[in-house]
Amino acid sequence: MNEIIAKLDEIEEKANAIISDARERKEQMMQQLNVDKAEIDAKYDRMETEHIKNLEQKFRNEADHQIERLREEQQKALETLDRTFAAEKEQMAEEIFERMTV
Repeated sequence: MNEIIAKLDEIEEKANAIISDARERKEQMMQQLNVDKAEIDAKYDRMETEHIKNLEQKFRNEADHQIERLREEQQKALETLDRTFAAEKEQMAEEIFERMTV
């Protein structure tokens, strides 16, 4: 009977050792999981920041291009107005003079 009790005590000790080892491994795995999660979060934060910078640069480039296109259109319109005025200024001056003298 003592032999059986001794064997049961031995089995209980081994079971407790296995459970203790499993708890330690679980704790180590949880710590590693937290480290891995922090690394992944940092990686995605960097990726998101880079993506946002790329989008901002793209929108700035598009805005700059659009501003330049509008400047060119405005410059062409001013040149057209200057040419029209230069071509018609004498006639306009005469019409104004005639209105003033009538």
